[in-house]
Amino acid sequence: MLGLDISDRSLKLIHLTNQAPYRLLSRCWLPLPDGVMNKGVVQRPDALTQVVMKALSQCRIKPKERETVVAS
Repeated sequence: MLGLDISDRSLKLIHLTNQAPYRLLSRCWLPLPDGVMNKGVVQRPDALTQVVMKALSQCRIKPKERETVVAS
């Protein structure tokens, strides 16, 4: 399971086991480039996609593990 938090300044990603009791497998934090988000609204979707993909790579999350996502 993935948890994703996107703010105007950063992206935070956590990777949890898929079943209770949940365990934290990895976590990543990346700054967002200026202008990607503004007051919670995506301004540059392509740049945001690149940061999300970089976070997935940094956390070493494989495609088959991307089944459940919780975003806030």
